[in-house]
Amino acid sequence: MKIVVICILGFSFALLVDAQLASQDTIRLASGTTPLEGRVEVYHAGQWGTVCDDAWTFQDAQVVCRQLGNHMALGVRGLAHYGEGNGIIWMDEVSCNGTEKKLQDCSFDGWGNHDCFHGEDAGVVCWPSAGNTTFGLDGDVRLVNGTSGLEGRVEVLFNGYWGTVCDDYWDMRDAEVVCRQLGYKGALAVYTRAAFGEGTGIIWLNRVYCTGNEEKLRDCFGGAVSTGSVLSCTHREDAGMKCLSHITQQNDTDNKTAVRLVRGFGFSPSEGRVEVLVDGQWGGVCDYSWDVQDADVVCRQLGFRRAIAAVTNATSIYRVSNWNIPLWMNKVTCSGNESSLQECPYGGLGSDFPRCVNTYYHSNTHHHAGVDCLTNRPLVANSKSYSIASPTRRSCMTLYNVHMT
Repeated sequence: MKIVVICILGFSFALLVDAQLASQDTIRLASGTTPLEGRVEVYHAGQWGTVCDDAWTFQDAQVVCRQLGNHMALGVRGLAHYGEGNGIIWMDEVSCNGTEKKLQDCSFDGWGNHDCFHGEDAGVVCWPSAGNTTFGLDGDVRLVNGTSGLEGRVEVLFNGYWGTVCDDYWDMRDAEVVCRQLGYKGALAVYTRAAFGEGTGIIWLNRVYCTGNEEKLRDCFGGAVSTGSVLSCTHREDAGMKCLSHITQQNDTDNKTAVRLVRGFGFSPSEGRVEVLVDGQWGGVCDYSWDVQDADVVCRQLGFRRAIAAVTNATSIYRVSNWNIPLWMNKVTCSGNESSLQECPYGGLGSDFPRCVNTYYHSNTHHHAGVDCLTNRPLVANSKSYSIASPTRRSCMTLYNVHMT
């Protein structure tokens, strides 16, 4: 605080002015490349402080972005993605339902109560409201009209105008590139035929062909904007997608730690078919001998608390359309204490696994392993049904009701 003396009509007035020019319990984004992203900082009791990323999710980010006048959240960031703050850590274990007007209205452990350090400072990426200044460069992408920032119609910025992408040849490899460009871990699903509504204006791209390793969509074959290249498309063919986002300390480019969950529409990011990355190619895990110890390792590797269930026949359970993938691991036997699935004993990388072929449902459809993970949020009492590994005959499948309380 500082004292400022002003004179009006010969009278002197002493005013207390806050050096930060901030009102109580306001928030800001710090150290981002644009005003739409950055480390979340809260002004309380006369000083700015950070927010710990424990339990930090999209619902929390949605509240932050709307509080700052933006339309919605595009992404969450943890592990001091925007650099470590300094001073006090004001908030920890934040739990918003997504409808609060201010971050301070959400549940948290109390002002200044935490078990964190600044290497866990939380951040967000926001999507601006209509009429806000547009921050972007040619080739930037965004997802529009989804229920969260993780999904929507794909749009590309060129020459100051946003346009859509035609769904001709649109597949998971293209979606993987877009999701990583937006800062997410990877893609969950692709959608065609304007699943998120028809866009307006120009259709910038058509017949995009990505290998899946490009940094940006514009780096893909067909990713260069060309007027006249999309004359065969209409907005009824606008492409869409859904991304996966987790806060995790794993390095996704390292094959030793690369693991993901894949699922069809309608399932949460904490469940799905388990896939591992080997030599740049994603493949499945055979569900023979798959149990909760194995699932626990996968869930913790992805940043979740633990496993709720070890799921067998995951391709069918999670309605994954792409069943024809390589099987990289078989007869996984984790103790439950490993830091990654790849540290567990298993029956050989890329071997022929005849026990994993499910001829009952469809020839060559594999018995893929899956998991349902427990998030860091308090659970709401409900019930789910799974096809999970039997504790007595691990190669069989038995239907259980798993009650979460």
